[in-house]
Amino acid sequence: MEDLNKIHQVFVYGTLKSGGEVRGLDSFQGELLKSEFRYVENPMTKLQEPVDMHLQIVGKAVTKHPDFRMIDLGAFPGVVNGNNFLEGEVWEVDGEMLQYHLDAIEGYPNFYNRKVIETNKGNAWIYFLDDTQYLNKSNTNSNKIKTIDNVQSWTLKG
Repeated sequence: MEDLNKIHQVFVYGTLKSGGEVRGLDSFQGELLKSEFRYVENPMTKLQEPVDMHLQIVGKAVTKHPDFRMIDLGAFPGVVNGNNFLEGEVWEVDGEMLQYHLDAIEGYPNFYNRKVIETNKGNAWIYFLDDTQYLNKSNTNSNKIKTIDNVQSWTLKG
């Protein structure tokens, strides 16, 4: 179990990017950011209240190495091994947001795996798929994946 207070960077490249209609990280607010495990005493009421989880955009980012291929799985993309750079966003999240929320959204470890990669915003976790299981299930003629100068990006509205 990871330290719930530790700050991590996460590279997002699909529906978790800002503006994602279903689950863009920029839409997390209010009760969605209240901790389920960490509390602090309110000095006024002396009651224990949940702390806010950490979730903050670092900025638009590109992977430092051309190790990826984006695939279209319908409503969302996936990433497998390949020879492209990826364009996305890096977000700071705490261990609770990573372990209990993002991992759940991404189906880690049963659907997506995750590993640390290098981006122009520093090291960050990325969620990726097993090539052998998902490469043949992707849409090879996707209009949602743009490739310009060996850099792939996912178009949220297509």
